[in-house]
Amino acid sequence: MACTLLFVAFNQDYYVAGHIGDGLIASIHGVSGQEYSKLLSEPDGEANETYFVTMAKAQTRLRLKSGKMDSIKGFFITTDGIQDRIYQKKFGISSNNLNTLIQAYFGKTNTEYKEFVDKLIANRWTDLNDDLSLAVVTKEHQLIQDSIQPYLLEVLSNIKSKQQITKL
Repeated sequence: MACTLLFVAFNQDYYVAGHIGDGLIASIHGVSGQEYSKLLSEPDGEANETYFVTMAKAQTRLRLKSGKMDSIKGFFITTDGIQDRIYQKKFGISSNNLNTLIQAYFGKTNTEYKEFVDKLIANRWTDLNDDLSLAVVTKEHQLIQDSIQPYLLEVLSNIKSKQQITKL
């Protein structure tokens, strides 16, 4: 099995992003209704060719980026199916398409956003035939995660052996 790797981890102050292969990672900035994006990590490889985590010396293809969260509201991560609509190596990122996806995210529930993306693909991006994975992570969701942290720390502090982790 072959796969690419895209990830972002962040807290209120800093972020780290990592990437092997195609797809892209963008940071989200701006105020409500005027969000915009900045490309953090572009695809590695030519069209229909990429690097996978299962390849020899894959670690040499790992691109890491880190920085302060300052004006960042969140991150947009996508595989090559959607990437093809918002990025071209020759021209870079298509702000209109990516910003449409980002601005539609805020103020919607996850179900509403999924319906929006499904309609966009069905009505405007009908020729997409690759994987269409998309993740939007924002500081809003980080606040929810922070609220469960005390519970999570309590659970983790009670783990005494590897066997307990397997049972979880």
